Amino acid sequence: MKKNLVFILLALCAFSAAKAEEKTVDCGSTVKITATANAGYRFIKWSDDVTDNPRTFANVQEAKTLTALFAKEYNITISASEGGSVDQTGAVLLDGESLTVTATPDDCWEFVSWSDGDTNPTRTITASDQLASVDFKATFKLKTFKFSVSSEDDSMGSVSFSIVTE
Repeated sequence: MKKNLVFILLALCAFSAAKAEEKTVDCGSTVKITATANAGYRFIKWSDDVTDNPRTFANVQEAKTLTALFAKEYNITISASEGGSVDQTGAVLLDGESLTVTATPDDCWEFVSWSDGDTNPTRTITASDQLASVDFKATFKLKTFKFSVSSEDDSMGSVSFSIVTE
């Protein structure tokens, strides 16, 4: 006598509802399951903490319910304007993951801000839906200095200067 068992597969991710696929399988059957992430998401693990994907169950002897867990991906890009550099050019982060990046000015330049207004040259970016942008650009400006000369007494002589460019 054949035993029929129920195999239920659920797909879950933040930002969407679960979609279940249920099949009745014969006792002793082999079942292969695959989690396929939609664009912008990544498969993380099954509800039993196994990360294998696809996954095969040989000689099924009991009913089983598994949930595929997905997380949203954020493609973070980091760049620098003229006058400096950044220590990273980007990363693909999952929701809640963080990336620390530092903007470093070249000689005679100074860091101004990131494209989102943050004025700290070292910052941590945390991936979430609250990100206004996933593109971060460090802006630098050329340092300027006041340079003045004068004569102690104009009746004795005068001074002048010019900027020499090479």
